[in-house]
Amino acid sequence: MSHCSSCGKYVGPYEACPYCGARQTGRTRVRTVKAAAVVLSTVGLVMLWLAATRAPIPLTPIGQVGATMNMAYARVEGQVVRGPTYYADSGYLAFTLADSTGEMRVSAYRNETEALRAQGRVPALGDWVSVAGTLQIRQENPSLTINVPEHMDRLHPELLLLLMEQWMQRLLLGFALLVMVALSTSWIPVNNHQQASYSQSPELLGHQLQ
Repeated sequence: MSHCSSCGKYVGPYEACPYCGARQTGRTRVRTVKAAAVVLSTVGLVMLWLAATRAPIPLTPIGQVGATMNMAYARVEGQVVRGPTYYADSGYLAFTLADSTGEMRVSAYRNETEALRAQGRVPALGDWVSVAGTLQIRQENPSLTINVPEHMDRLHPELLLLLMEQWMQRLLLGFALLVMVALSTSWIPVNNHQQASYSQSPELLGHQLQ
């Protein structure tokens, strides 16, 4: 209601008529609308923050990192093929990670490096690493900067061999099942033909014996 219920003049958002002083009823207060907007926006921001922090970071092959992914947050996996190199004066840490598609330089600055060292997450040459961070593309050379030390994990070779062995066992089991199904289906027509020959009448069988 935008007009006064007493004098009929336009009062706009006022709760009391500026002309006759009559108090307006049956309308939502502006303060209520403002409070509801603040509450809803706060809840929305909290939900966005939870979705951003809890959502899994997709794995990106190093060879697929391009210029359009500059400053994106991504996760890569591979083997440490060079480094790591640590500079004590600046706290800078760097190593080169490689997978089947390419190589990428991974680095961390003082605060992140100290956390990695304290948590025992600094990789060694030959280690398999899963790391997430901010991508930087300079002259088509991709690099990744670690922002959260907890987003880097060393993958032990023993675990990788165990996973590969389990995958091979499942593959062999699936192949064996396919062979069994193929053999069973190939014998069905033969069995049907035998059953049909056995179901012939005695007269026909006697004629065939003669």
